[in-house]
Amino acid sequence: MDAIKFTVLFLIVVVSTVFAKFETDHCITAELKPGRCIVLQECRQIFDMANDLLTPMTPERLEFLIKSQCGFLGSNPKVCCPLVDAEDSDKEENSLHADACQKVNYL
Repeated sequence: MDAIKFTVLFLIVVVSTVFAKFETDHCITAELKPGRCIVLQECRQIFDMANDLLTPMTPERLEFLIKSQCGFLGSNPKVCCPLVDAEDSDKEENSLHADACQKVNYL
C-alpha cells in the first residue's frame, strides 16, 4: 500500500513540474467546477481520497488525483478543492469550537 501512495505522490510531483500552472487561489476542479487551490491537507474530499488505503487505486482515481493537483506551498502539494470543501476549510480555521466559545471571559 505504501508503494501505491508513494507512486501517487511521485506522479503528482512529476506532472506538476512538467505542467506548471499559474499559482492562484482560483481554479477549475477535475470535475470542471469552480474551486480554490489549497494545500492538500486542507481539502477533506481529496485528502481522504488520496489517503484511503482500503479502496483500490484505480486508473480513474489516480487520474482524478493528478488532475486535482494545482501547485505547491513549499514541499506541500496543493489541490483544486471544490468551493464547498474549500469554504468549509476556511470556516474550521476561523471559528472557535463550542467549548472554546463558552470559555470566553467578559470584562
